[in-house]
Amino acid sequence: MEAGVIVEWKLRPGEAFKRGDVILVVETEKAVIDVEIWESGTLDEVLAESGTRVPVGTPIARVHAE
Repeated sequence: MEAGVIVEWKLRPGEAFKRGDVILVVETEKAVIDVEIWESGTLDEVLAESGTRVPVGTPIARVHAE
């Protein structure tokens, strides 16, 4: 996989999340994938909006971990 399209953000900036929450949905060439977060914290800023094609490894959000 070289890139994916952000289909939907499940959170808005300022919202809290916990480890294991699905925070966004990404479409790849083969599937639509729920993306889980690895830490608990708060979504500070979305850097790539829904509909954006993003290369693998590109930052898509800023989060504040607990």
